[in-house]
Amino acid sequence: MKKLLAILAAVAVVGGGGATAAVLLSNNDAKFETTATVTLSADKTIYYAPHDTWGDHAEVRWGPELFAQPSSIYNHDLALVASALCASAHDGKEENGKYLIDAYKTLGFDKGVTDVKKSRITLYSYPDNDYSITKVGASKSDNKYYYDGSRISSGFFDNNFIDDNLAFSIASRDMGGFQLLVVTCRGTEFNDWATDVAGLSGFETFLGEVKLGLEEYLERFPGVVQASTKILVTGYSLGGAAANLFAAKFNASPSEAWSNWVAQDNVYCYTFASPLTYEGKVRDGYSNIFNVVNKMDWVPMDFPLNTSNGKRYGHDYPFTEGDKKGVALVNYTWHPIQLYVQAVNGLRDEDSIVPVLESAVAASWQAAEDARQSSVRAAEDASRQAVEESKRQEEERRRQEQEQVYKDKLEQLAIEANQGSALGSLFSFGTMQTQVCAFGSGGKYGLIYKTQYNYNVVDTESEARNLQNTVNLQSAIYQPMLDRMAREGIPNPTVIVQYINNNGSMIYEREFK
Repeated sequence: MKKLLAILAAVAVVGGGGATAAVLLSNNDAKFETTATVTLSADKTIYYAPHDTWGDHAEVRWGPELFAQPSSIYNHDLALVASALCASAHDGKEENGKYLIDAYKTLGFDKGVTDVKKSRITLYSYPDNDYSITKVGASKSDNKYYYDGSRISSGFFDNNFIDDNLAFSIASRDMGGFQLLVVTCRGTEFNDWATDVAGLSGFETFLGEVKLGLEEYLERFPGVVQASTKILVTGYSLGGAAANLFAAKFNASPSEAWSNWVAQDNVYCYTFASPLTYEGKVRDGYSNIFNVVNKMDWVPMDFPLNTSNGKRYGHDYPFTEGDKKGVALVNYTWHPIQLYVQAVNGLRDEDSIVPVLESAVAASWQAAEDARQSSVRAAEDASRQAVEESKRQEEERRRQEQEQVYKDKLEQLAIEANQGSALGSLFSFGTMQTQVCAFGSGGKYGLIYKTQYNYNVVDTESEARNLQNTVNLQSAIYQPMLDRMAREGIPNPTVIVQYINNNGSMIYEREFK
């Protein structure tokens, strides 16, 4: 137990995982808040030992949304899952533990695992099952715990888990945002009667078994306990008493040491047909425990017999199935777990407020989903715009780099042209001066042969006609330069010839391509 305390004491659990809209309603009769949860989780079918009257399976909704709300809010869907797990814990005519293993697998607790030794599903006191902790050895002093033939490193020396007495199971999985640990305590079987007869002390014995099993489990899977871990604990009949006591240990009261392990809001407890678990004054503060009880069922209403002022931790969620008139005190007609599964499934239909709540929750959820989708679209638009802007900037950067390459080449060609002897005759006129410049604009790149007059030309029309003939004679000078630019990779190479009057006006201009 010290190891378990050491593992959990260092963890401060906070809420997390999923987002489900909730509408709260005060329920004065049951003295707790209730809500309906609408989820988009896929439906699952959990099978259990059949009953001629109440069937052999339950259709449940399953997903992280079931744990989005604090554990102090009753949830029909989570109650149905828990009741189905309790029903699957009983074997019927199937091999020991088969229904329970199948139920856990249906809920995704062993997804992708093929090696039983690595499975995060473990059965306790389910002899001979591959997923079970079993014990070998003839005497108490020899007994060690073994897992599928391999000795557990910690080892235990008492007489726990030797047969199918006080059976329970522990499973864990990643729910996408948080770790979920599930503890399912089985109801009374033949070997459990001594514990039932022992009453409150017997229930504490079962609790001790669960504590021991949890310590063993966390030794093998220490990563289960994280900052966001949530616990679902459930049980039926005798197992309901153990689950009730287990969840009570996480109460926020300073007197309860377990409150330092996991926050009460992250411990979800649903019991079914649980006997009375303590005597005396009603204890407040156990808001995360919900006890579903049939008022016609002798076990949750009157057992154990030696409890004169018995209570259960948490809230009772009562329903009525059967007629107590003329029924003997000790009667199990209205006790089977299959009845409780059916009752929980029916409570949704019988409670007139649930459809109203579901409509309100659905509307609230849809509004939240619309807002989320709008936010997603806005984020996608912003992301797309950012990508486009980044691409535009990158293209602009590359264009500028390429422009600089063209500029450098053209400027070098301009220097060569200005210095070339072949053009000396052009530049030698005393009445005008010619300069070659590089240019690039509008997708055109090239050189401008700009000739500036040193006097003001009055008859510009006649001068333009004379220049046209002169430029025609000089065209052979420009063609080699066009070819040179093309070889240098200049796109759309162009030579522009300009004659500019002394006053700055253009007399004649011509392009060669």
